[in-house]
Amino acid sequence: MRISSPPFIWPCFYGTDIPSRGELIAVQHTIPEICALTGADTLGFLPPQCLCEMLGKEHAGICDACFSGTYPTVIPDKMLEGKERGGVDFDKPLPPKDSSCVGKQEE
Repeated sequence: MRISSPPFIWPCFYGTDIPSRGELIAVQHTIPEICALTGADTLGFLPPQCLCEMLGKEHAGICDACFSGTYPTVIPDKMLEGKERGGVDFDKPLPPKDSSCVGKQEE
């Protein structure tokens, strides 16, 4: 099996649904372990340096943080903590309905 990117080893905070580091297979397992888990005979990822060569010296403005861990902006601690927790706390109750909301539909 060949993967057309480097391994995802960092979560995304910019819109791609990439889970916490603890849920990313390339963080938790070696290539032989991933082969055993997936049933693949072989496994190869695009080396990060090849991605850089393909994108050009300045990366053409493309974020590679999920591969490199180098984020283009500062990530607030609350976001980092939330990602490690697994995101939204679905056990937390919803706030009460606000009757003054714009666009509220009549019941």
